[in-house]
Amino acid sequence: MTALQEGLAEPLRPSPPTPPTASAHYTISLRGTVFTLSGAVLQSHLPNYFTRALLAPPSSQLVTPRSSAMELDRDPKLFEVVVNYLSGYEVFPLSQTAFLTDRATATRNLLLDARFYKLKGLEEMVEKEVQRLEKGAIRGQEALGDRAGSAEQGERFKGIFSAM
Repeated sequence: MTALQEGLAEPLRPSPPTPPTASAHYTISLRGTVFTLSGAVLQSHLPNYFTRALLAPPSSQLVTPRSSAMELDRDPKLFEVVVNYLSGYEVFPLSQTAFLTDRATATRNLLLDARFYKLKGLEEMVEKEVQRLEKGAIRGQEALGDRAGSAEQGERFKGIFSAM
């Protein structure tokens, strides 16, 4: 008879997963660019994609439960803006030189990422920025039309924001 059968020892049970802490670190890789973020930063704007994927209870089917790393096929330059937002920094106006596209396109793409990452606060901020840029485009179109006298030039400028 074994010790377990005699009741002298308890059966081994797996210990429950440790809940995430603010000091835990998570690695997020986007197209080869690696970001390491603290649990505090990821939890700064709840709920969001990261808390569901990285900090989800073990029953979650999103990724390996309680994984500390993930890979995404998203734009790492835009993710820098997302990280700044999560860290409490101002993110607008976007730099004209930081992106391969113009500011309007980068702003529209940031809106897509805000929605992807389920960051409602950032989504609202980006929507306001899109509106601000659209108003500027309309004013710019009027100015171009007045100065250049070309409706075609005004339409080209307006086209930058038409996809929003």
